[in-house]
Amino acid sequence: MLVDYNDHILCDLLEFGFPIGYTAGDIVDIKKPRNHSGARDFSDFILKYLKKELEYKAVIGPLKVNPFIYSSLVLSPLNSVPKSTPGERRVILDLSFPSENCINAGIDKDIYLGESVNLTYPSVDDFVNLIKLKGRNCGIFKRDLKRAYRQIPIDPGDINFVGFHWKNHIFVDRVLSMGLRSSAHICQRVTSSVVYMMKQSGYLLLNYLDDFAGAEKSEDANVVFDLLGRLLDSCGLEESVEKASSPSTVMTFLGVKFDTSELTISVTTERVERFYCW
Repeated sequence: MLVDYNDHILCDLLEFGFPIGYTAGDIVDIKKPRNHSGARDFSDFILKYLKKELEYKAVIGPLKVNPFIYSSLVLSPLNSVPKSTPGERRVILDLSFPSENCINAGIDKDIYLGESVNLTYPSVDDFVNLIKLKGRNCGIFKRDLKRAYRQIPIDPGDINFVGFHWKNHIFVDRVLSMGLRSSAHICQRVTSSVVYMMKQSGYLLLNYLDDFAGAEKSEDANVVFDLLGRLLDSCGLEESVEKASSPSTVMTFLGVKFDTSELTISVTTERVERFYCW
């Protein structure tokens, strides 16, 4: 289904791993930086995170020394920030530290593997136009990839750039790091291929990083929703089943509530509250 797709090397990158795009040249080992307070003050979350990532084989470790005989190992500080779900936190690898000599500073946001990066996301208007195309009372639906960036592999030749430490042990990411400058456009690149394959089957979708949203005439919506689920599974992309929204006339996407029966859109209460808290 990707025979005529313009991203000719995507399948190879998925099989062998995506380079992170670091082009600043050789660097020396960075000594263990102090982890940020968001990690130090929430050690239980970090331990839970490490256990989960090790189970997924998303990180290598725990290690005592640099395992890369012929490469420098860069260690960056861990941090965590609150999620929208109360009591939950997102663990981030701060690859923008230190500001003068960090990994992200060596990644060009506009060029990747010698080609221009054109990172665009769908807008609310894009989804409105899709609803208009399918008509009043069309079924709108969405599916969500589990773990977002954390199921997309890094080129093994670059994993020495995404190391971190915890409790006197070293760990190294094997998948895209939360906090890596190139993670967003790589994720969007992967999910755009899914949108292309659905289009080849005659169905239109939007993808916002790890989220997919679609609209279809009510009699066909369940068929398309199920097809997307099967396609994700056949591609080896793990879905967050609990976040899926089956076809309905009311759904929230991009922080906006869409109603195809009333043909209205409204800002969600959660988004309004977040705005006032900010």
